[in-house]
Amino acid sequence: MQCESDAALGRRYSIVTEEKVNKTLEFLTISPNARPDKLGRQELIDALNKRTDNYLTASGISVSDWIDAATWEVFSSLREIELLGIKNIRLASQDLYGVILSSETVAEDIWCRILDTVTRKGEHSRRIHSADDKSYFRPDLLEWFKLRVEYDQSRSGRKIYVKRDLPHILTPFRAPMASVCAKRKGQVPHQQYSLKKYRYKHIADNVCQWLDEVFLRPKEMSDIHKLTFIEKRERLKTSVFKSLHDVSEFLGRVLLHATIRQHHESQPIPCMLYVEKVGAEKILENVHIVRRDPEGDQLWIGFSELVTDIDIAVRLPEIRIGCTRTFRIASIQHAERSSTLKTITTCFATTLTKYSMVATLSTLTSIASHLSCSWAYDSKLLTDPETPGFEDNLEKETTVLFEKFAAELIEDSPFAELCVHVFIYPAPSLERLTKLVDDKVREVV
Repeated sequence: MQCESDAALGRRYSIVTEEKVNKTLEFLTISPNARPDKLGRQELIDALNKRTDNYLTASGISVSDWIDAATWEVFSSLREIELLGIKNIRLASQDLYGVILSSETVAEDIWCRILDTVTRKGEHSRRIHSADDKSYFRPDLLEWFKLRVEYDQSRSGRKIYVKRDLPHILTPFRAPMASVCAKRKGQVPHQQYSLKKYRYKHIADNVCQWLDEVFLRPKEMSDIHKLTFIEKRERLKTSVFKSLHDVSEFLGRVLLHATIRQHHESQPIPCMLYVEKVGAEKILENVHIVRRDPEGDQLWIGFSELVTDIDIAVRLPEIRIGCTRTFRIASIQHAERSSTLKTITTCFATTLTKYSMVATLSTLTSIASHLSCSWAYDSKLLTDPETPGFEDNLEKETTVLFEKFAAELIEDSPFAELCVHVFIYPAPSLERLTKLVDDKVREVV
């Protein structure tokens, strides 16, 4: 407390012990954010004031100030501290650089190297070495840590798309929808109103923020080809304009891509899968590898649709039939799978450098163990300007749509083992939205 020269300065005190604290000191083990409604603060202040004779520093810091800034942590073993340090290293890798370390071993190796450096610096004699020699500065640590993370990513080949602070185009509407089948998952992404006006412009503006990730190749994004700003912009313009011939398909693709990226740790595969079969070909435009440590990564294949020219209740059975056909495509028999894996792996080779795609796919019971389907529709409950009080009815409407969609995929379904992720996006007017997106994208690009 005496080290604080000014009562206005921020402060934090931390105590670490191996033994549990007594009942009076137990208040300090509570997280500071959770303390306001907890009992025990005044009892602790009275007890410490009695022992310190109401101690007050020259700068005006009292025992109560110390209590509010102090935390007491109890670790029963050294290994518990080590595991916390390793966990913090994994979190730092994700928060600072947007990537996940490839294994627990790598995180523990970084932890040991940091301890080794700190120990060596601490052993320097003050008589021979300067204060800087005995200090481990934050910039030096972060620079070294960044190099270790980059080395791990280059060695394991896991880093293709990093975590980016891109804006949410849509946000979840209430809780995910429950299903009698654990492998059928439903969610309603939506957008809010502002001053009773639907946020069409907000959606269009944020769609433009995702264009490079959706329509540029990884090598173009990472600047391996050393493209100039103008060259990269021209490539993006060419790719975007080629997709704008069908704005509904364009918007559906971006919305599903952004939803998966922001709610799951995923690495997109910039490709479209064309399935060879009799009749019209089926295109699956959203392909992702979703990280699921430690049980193993998942291959997600998805499609999207904006229902604008027909009532959703009429179109829904057709979407379900199309989804069922996709299941049949995905559920390739083992005898046929090896050649298909070879074809897919060859197609992905240019973008998944050093990523063991064959090993990943060969562990799945089918080519796609997870399918994501997204559709948007015009809801009469959403008006512009806003009609207040629509939320409960909208929840009922989307729940009914999800249950109807999932029903035939649950009862006596040969695809029961496939996990289906359904995203239902209700909007006031998709026609108006697609027109605004088309104009905004052409203006920006």
